[in-house]
Amino acid sequence: MSGVLNVNGGYHFTTSRQDTKWDPFVTAGYTLFVRSGAVNGYNYGGGFVYWFKPHAGLRAEFRDQRFPQGSAFPEFRLGFSFR
Repeated sequence: MSGVLNVNGGYHFTTSRQDTKWDPFVTAGYTLFVRSGAVNGYNYGGGFVYWFKPHAGLRAEFRDQRFPQGSAFPEFRLGFSFR
């Protein structure tokens, strides 16, 4: 069994106004990596949500997972956001 658990907080630089199309954000938090044992680490990243409809948006994010032994797992994510 293997997997990654992230518990994050985030900050959006814009208010939740419905007329804003671009919504940049940053995020950071705790990472638990499980694969023949468990390793604690942290992650950080940022990105934006482009709201193409009032309640639906496209999310693009970069996140870097870091661990004490020096390993890092950078990743780029795409997804949908709803409000």
